[in-house]
Amino acid sequence: MRMITKITVILLLVNTMFSQQKDSLKVNKLQEIVVLGKKANKQKKHTSIEAYMETSTKVNMIRRGNYAWEMSLNSMTSQRINTTIDGMQIFPACTDKMDPVTSYVEVVNMDELELNSGQKATEYGNVIGGGVNMKLKKPSYFGDGLKIDNYINYKSNSNYRSVATNIKYSLNDFFVRVNGVYKKTDNYKSGSGEEILYSQFQKTNIFLQFGYMFDENNKVEINYISDVARDVGYPSLPMDVSIAKADILSVSYFLKGEDTFFDSIETKIYANKIHHIMDDTQRPIVDIRMDMPGYSDTYGFYSKIKINRKRHKFLINTNSYYNKSLATMTMYPEDINEKDMFMFTWPDIRTFQAGVYISDNWDVNNNISLDLSLRNSLVKNNVNSEEGFNSLVIFDKNANKTRYLYLNSTSVGVLEQKENHSNYISFSYGERAPSVSEAYCFYLFNSYDGYDYIGNTNLKKEKSVDIQYKYSLKLKKYNLVFEASRFYIMDYIVGFIDENIDAMTISANGVRVYDNINFVNIYNFSLVQKLALNRFIAFDLSASYHKGIDNNDNNLPLISPFTYNMGLEISYKKTVTKIECLGNTTQNKYSSHFGENKTASYSVLNLNTSFKINTNYQVKLGIDNVLDKQYSTFSDWNNLERKGIDLYVKIKLIL
Repeated sequence: MRMITKITVILLLVNTMFSQQKDSLKVNKLQEIVVLGKKANKQKKHTSIEAYMETSTKVNMIRRGNYAWEMSLNSMTSQRINTTIDGMQIFPACTDKMDPVTSYVEVVNMDELELNSGQKATEYGNVIGGGVNMKLKKPSYFGDGLKIDNYINYKSNSNYRSVATNIKYSLNDFFVRVNGVYKKTDNYKSGSGEEILYSQFQKTNIFLQFGYMFDENNKVEINYISDVARDVGYPSLPMDVSIAKADILSVSYFLKGEDTFFDSIETKIYANKIHHIMDDTQRPIVDIRMDMPGYSDTYGFYSKIKINRKRHKFLINTNSYYNKSLATMTMYPEDINEKDMFMFTWPDIRTFQAGVYISDNWDVNNNISLDLSLRNSLVKNNVNSEEGFNSLVIFDKNANKTRYLYLNSTSVGVLEQKENHSNYISFSYGERAPSVSEAYCFYLFNSYDGYDYIGNTNLKKEKSVDIQYKYSLKLKKYNLVFEASRFYIMDYIVGFIDENIDAMTISANGVRVYDNINFVNIYNFSLVQKLALNRFIAFDLSASYHKGIDNNDNNLPLISPFTYNMGLEISYKKTVTKIECLGNTTQNKYSSHFGENKTASYSVLNLNTSFKINTNYQVKLGIDNVLDKQYSTFSDWNNLERKGIDLYVKIKLIL
């Protein structure tokens, strides 16, 4: 830890010295979007979606197993952030968050990730913490015929194997793409050498794309994704997943303005169906067998207009969606003479949302620009199952079967750009509606704190005021980015223990019912630096610190302690080698109220090298957790141990 502190101080001194120097390199205009895809480090080009997102100091991944990690952004989890695929709203079908939206796409499908913080993420929906938009690959009309890229990955720990192909064919006015990915893994071993049971999975992903260009100003695009995961184990949960299936379809029309009021219009209609089945048939000993299928169907559209006028860049996005969320539970007694027990855990919730997002990027002068945004939305929730609604009425006689909410969001940001550095500060206000689980769930067991959860249809909407600051410095040999944010969230939604209600799960500690508390404060700080020692060697360091407390100064759950990542990269001719050390300090500020405990500090060493044999053949070799460290982090559900030493090889072949 002392070594890390010394390195940080040295780099800050270097920053001070360099900031006194003049440099002819202009600073690129600061964007609130953090791109983690095609513009990111090429060393990470063909890793997982989760590995992409973890390169951001704003993001942590909550792991319940070896598959489908849940994203935490600005120390807030899925109900407070918005995850979209190419602007399409998609909602998971699992009541236990075992199928985040990110699990239904693959890197080979995508061009880039757009990561937005706070109210800058409200283009497609109302949020509190921010959002990520996973942008799919786009057609290219170059008339260069057939091209095929193939990828082969293997990892020794868990016997992970993966093959992928990207086939595209283009004419001057027509384009077609076919992507295919297959992955399979066995149980992995932790640093202690222990086999982590139920950590296996296999999945198949297919991406089809068709594009036709009528002329330079008119194009149409059709995208379809089929993603199927089977035999997915979750070692830190009491149940596994027999199948998680997604069908995602969209049709888009692009119109480019020519001597018209607008510059471009993009209109998309889409539909997606998610089917997710939890079961415990592979577990040797359980109190009672059960199946928990979930379904989420979403239909929507958006129409996005861009207008450039002198120093103003306007964006107007009108969007709407309709979602059906249904989940049930069937319990099978050991005595075959007893009746099966059935209930709705999500009682067929129908959600309709319509909203308008307007933003203006105004270049006030050569050094100052303003970002202004506004979103207004109307949300309607309706419980479609009479049987499910009657279950909720048992605990709340004033339960609402139909409810309307009006949501507002507004943000103002100021960017000052100088020759080699920039400052950005924003002030925002936002609101969000309670999630399906928070408002309507019925006896959902949370293995993290050991309580059954029941929803509350009378929850208030959450309100957030946030301030964010970003400083960027870019010189010939040195880059620095410092970011800080504070979120003051009112009517924060959490589960409260209700001792008057009996638990249904046999091993549960009791029952929690969702309700609002007065407020919470969440603080986030991060620093990213890169120093080019010469044209062959570069050193980078990133560090972040987070804090979350409620109105009684109690710690919030799943808040990261101090985190760091140091890397030394050596490039020579066609070879790039990187040595990386990453870790956390001890998690002392944990929330025992929500089942957390103290997690020890750790440091992990990784090593990889990639080389380009020729234009058609590339290889990457690496070792993760070189020292076979035994550890788990604050974000590992129920202290799930992470992988031990893991050797891997990745091959890219272009035909």
